[in-house]
Amino acid sequence: MSNRGVISAFRCVGPERFVRERSREDMDDRESPGGPGPTPDVEEAFSLLADETRLSILQELYAEDDPLSFSRLRERVGMRDSGQFNYHLGKLKGRFVTQTDDGYELTMSGLRVLGAVYAGSYDEVTIDPIPIDDPCPLCEGPLSAVYDRDHFEITCGDCETQILANPAPPGILRGREREELPTIFSRYTRHVLAQITDGFCPFCLGPTDIELDVEKVPGIGATHRCRHCGVEMTMATGASLLQVSEVVAFALEHGIDVREVPLWSQNAVFGADERLIEDEDDPAAIEVEITLDDDTLLVRLDDALQVVETTRS
Repeated sequence: MSNRGVISAFRCVGPERFVRERSREDMDDRESPGGPGPTPDVEEAFSLLADETRLSILQELYAEDDPLSFSRLRERVGMRDSGQFNYHLGKLKGRFVTQTDDGYELTMSGLRVLGAVYAGSYDEVTIDPIPIDDPCPLCEGPLSAVYDRDHFEITCGDCETQILANPAPPGILRGREREELPTIFSRYTRHVLAQITDGFCPFCLGPTDIELDVEKVPGIGATHRCRHCGVEMTMATGASLLQVSEVVAFALEHGIDVREVPLWSQNAVFGADERLIEDEDDPAAIEVEITLDDDTLLVRLDDALQVVETTRS
């Protein structure tokens, strides 16, 4: 089976507007420490942050490399009432703030919360379509990139295929020129694909299960489903090849650094043929054949997209 979209197709569905309808029975079957829905600990954690003073405390600690004393932190936050400030600080201690001999500093949970804030995870940003010079890998039509609130898409104007589509925080846009945003998105997506390929949900870091599917993307696709939060991510199976050392080395031998090629152009430079293996006794489920300059690399993957073997010819 020829798969011209082997590396360039990726889409994600998940909570809120990305989630597909699942039955309550499906939701109850998810692996979750507290069952479906937010646990009491999560609800308490978010309630602690529903206060401007407490967020200011976290922000001031986040801005400093070294711990801050009580008085210095209170001064930075701008609160005169020492007792009231101590009350708010006490609410954060243990979960988001820790006290050391040198003063107060953020816990890892505090760093993650502020990291999400500064990444723009809760901002609403929309960018008009950005034309891409490279043609669609499926029909040679014009490509364009669109960012809408927290979702980036690269779509063909002719065949209307979503070549790349997944959530991305507005933080990846900061300090970038408009014309370079599609490339930035490609680099960010490559980072997400690496997480998914290694079996981690990019949203909650829970374990994922893989199901091969020939319908959802051109060629052979794979749905990665998180056991913990229930999010589903669908991408071409060939995307996992970007993490295979033999494949990366093979491309480099032929003057191609796959890290420098935008995902939507991978097939033009780094095309592949792949096929499903129907033999139940064969440990491999997929064979991918990559040919560059009359040199061929055959990669055999199991149904978890792990490499079984590679062969040069």
